[in-house]
Amino acid sequence: MSSPEEGVSIRFICPESPPPLPEQGLSRFRDWRREGRVGFLSLPGDLTLLRQCTELWEEVRTKLDPSDVVVAGIGGSALGLRALRSACGAGPRNAGRDVRFHLVDSPDVETIDRVTSVADPRRTLLVAITKSGGTAETLACFMELLGWLDEESGMVVAVTDPEKGDLRRLARSRGWRTLPVPPAVGGRFSVLSPVGLFPAMVLGIDCAALLEGAASALEDFDSNGMESVAGRLARAFLAHFVTHRVHAFFPYCDALFETALWFAQLWGESLGKKLDLDGRQVSIGQTPIACRGPADQHSLLQLFMEGPPDTFLTFLVVRQEIRPLPGGFGDLPAFC
Repeated sequence: MSSPEEGVSIRFICPESPPPLPEQGLSRFRDWRREGRVGFLSLPGDLTLLRQCTELWEEVRTKLDPSDVVVAGIGGSALGLRALRSACGAGPRNAGRDVRFHLVDSPDVETIDRVTSVADPRRTLLVAITKSGGTAETLACFMELLGWLDEESGMVVAVTDPEKGDLRRLARSRGWRTLPVPPAVGGRFSVLSPVGLFPAMVLGIDCAALLEGAASALEDFDSNGMESVAGRLARAFLAHFVTHRVHAFFPYCDALFETALWFAQLWGESLGKKLDLDGRQVSIGQTPIACRGPADQHSLLQLFMEGPPDTFLTFLVVRQEIRPLPGGFGDLPAFC
C-alpha cells in the first residue's frame, strides 16, 4: 500500500488479501464514533484548536520573545511530538527564529540539568502537558523547572483538561495561560490537539498542512471504508494479531524512528488488555518493538529469521534520492 503524494509505502509480511474485519467490531466502532468516544477523529477538522494555538504562540512571541521553550510531558504528551519533530525535520531552532526547543520527558536530574544549563530562565516559555493534570513524572519535571524559571519575566503555559485536574486548578490560581486537551481525546491520540500543535508551531512545523494531511487520510477512510489505506492496514494487522505475539515496526528512514517509538506506545497501551469488550478475561496483546533499519537488521534479524515464527514485520519505506557510491575499488569485491 502506498501514498504517492507523500512518497511513503507500507509493506507487510501477510497474505495478499487479509480477511475482512468482523462486523461486530465495525458496528461497535461506528457506534462509538456516533457517541463521540473516538474524539481524535474530530481533531483534523477542529480549526478552533488550531486558532487558539496560533494566537497564543503569537502572544508569547510578542510579550516574551523567548530564547528557549521547554516542554515537560511524558508518554502521549511527548512521543507524538517527538515523532513530529523528527519526521518533519524540525531542529532545535525553529524556522529561522532564534528559539531553542527542549523536550523533557524524564525526571532524570541529568536530563533536566542539561536543559537548565543552557536555557535562559528569564526568557524561557515553560510548557507543562498532562491531560489528567496529575501525571506524577510530568509534574516532577515541571516543579523542578518552575523552581528554576524566573516567573517575573518568563512565562508558563499549561496544556491540560479544560475543566478539571490539579494542573488546571494551579493554572487558574497563578493566572497562567492555558490550552485545552479535548476530554474525548485520549492522551496517546492527542498529537493533533494543542498537545502536539502548540509545540509544533514553536518548531516551525506547518500545522495547517499537518491537519490537512490527517483530514485527507480520514476522508479516504470515510469514502472507501475497508479498501482505504487505514482499512487495509487494520485488516492486515488483525489477521496476525493472535498468531504472532510480536510486532516489529521497521522504518527504513532515520527520521521516522521516533514514529516507531510512538507506534510502540499506541500499540501496547491500546491493545494490551486483560478483558475484552464484553468483560471476559482474555489477557491478550501483541508486543511492539521499535526497530531502526538497517541498523537493527544487524542486531535483531537473526532472531526474526531463525527464532520463533511469532513476529509480524511492518516495514515503513520512504522514497529517497539514490546516490551512486564513488568508484575506484574494483579489485575489492566487498566495495563493489
